Amino acid sequence: MNSMFSDCTSFNQPLDFNTTNVTIMNYMFSNCYSFNGDISEWDTSSVTDMNRMFYNCYSFNQNIGDWNLTNVTDMSDMLNGTFFSISNMDTILSGWSESQPDNININFSNNRTSYSNQEVINFGYSENEANTLTYGVSDKSTILLYNIKNDNTEITLPINNNIQIRDNSYNNIPLSVDDNKITLNAGIHNIYVLNITNIEWQRPIDTISLESLIDIKDTRALTLPNYIGIGYFQYCTNLIWTATDGINLTNTTNLSYCFQNCNSFNGNISNWDVSNITNMTGMFNNCRSFNQPLNWNTNKVDNMSGMFAGCGVFNQDISNWETNLVTNMSFMFEKCTSFNQPLDFDTSNVTNMSNVFNDCTSFNQPLNWNTSKVTNMSYMFSYCTSFNQNIGSWNLTNVTNISNMLDGTFFSISNMDAIVLGWSNSQPLNTNINFSNNRTSYSNQEVINFGYSENEANT
Repeated sequence: MNSMFSDCTSFNQPLDFNTTNVTIMNYMFSNCYSFNGDISEWDTSSVTDMNRMFYNCYSFNQNIGDWNLTNVTDMSDMLNGTFFSISNMDTILSGWSESQPDNININFSNNRTSYSNQEVINFGYSENEANTLTYGVSDKSTILLYNIKNDNTEITLPINNNIQIRDNSYNNIPLSVDDNKITLNAGIHNIYVLNITNIEWQRPIDTISLESLIDIKDTRALTLPNYIGIGYFQYCTNLIWTATDGINLTNTTNLSYCFQNCNSFNGNISNWDVSNITNMTGMFNNCRSFNQPLNWNTNKVDNMSGMFAGCGVFNQDISNWETNLVTNMSFMFEKCTSFNQPLDFDTSNVTNMSNVFNDCTSFNQPLNWNTSKVTNMSYMFSYCTSFNQNIGSWNLTNVTNISNMLDGTFFSISNMDAIVLGWSNSQPLNTNINFSNNRTSYSNQEVINFGYSENEANT
């Protein structure tokens, strides 16, 4: 099966092969950038050659730790250019330490999950084997992938020291950095891999650099500085983020606009420690592909305005978030057209709820919120076409702007009756309260019957 799928860059199909008699698998999936099939059950007991089997398989991340390597004599560069998760690589190292033949020079360099020699030794390998496996790697790195489409493309790097860069064939290339800038050519497959040790992120501002960054695969050495008013990865429109490690947030309290307009972003960042973050304004604004769990400690956050605005597929349960310090939720879920999860938030300190659910066409959850401090509810449920809950018990005493709050909504008669009646008791007198409703129309007299004045009824 040598080179069977080599350079099949789009191939990603199931392969339930009977491999009992196969002896050669070298280069089998070399440069198969899309392949991530589950081949963990393959019988490899007769295989002798796995040289470069998964070379440059950027997407491959399967647990093949149960493979029998007893007869393998060549594993050189088998996993060179792969990007396994920590859990899968741990299992592979552990499993293969038991089946690999003694004193064989097995080299499966892995550019994603870097291990120190001692970490490899802990899996049951000798010191010599650990040196072979890791090339003596001792520092954890940040791995960035750039897609270069044109020759002589100048890229602004996020740092200018301790960088190793490899081309699409994973050959080290000469590195000449001038003021954080490097010029790269398109090459054969356009992909460049940057391995950076101990990086404090310095966000480029030029469009080419931002759009060329297509993946961040390791963040264990990545620290975010304390930016104010600019997002760390803002406008990285092609960034997908396959790293599953944590990230160092000890130097920052601000994640505002962190991933704004990252249209391709759908990274698993649930293990980020955000316990010291105070500002999440616009963090995922216009992340049109993002839909990942976020089991975060948000007890210090005071601003969530626009956090998920424009996240059209986002629909995760974040009801366990602590929001007791939040004062601004304006635009938080605006245009989250798929979102429909419980929101048992503590809103006792929120003053601005303008546009929170504007255009959330799927949302229809009970909201037993404390609104006693809210001053602005304008457009709050505008065009929430599915929303039909009784919010008549809300306290509107401090509300000064409720214009267009219920535009385009479709309440039942019973819920609208309860809302109009309930708000007649708490709404401030002589305030221009306008909650236009396109479903349950009332005459002036009907509104007056609920306790409103004639002027208020006209409004």
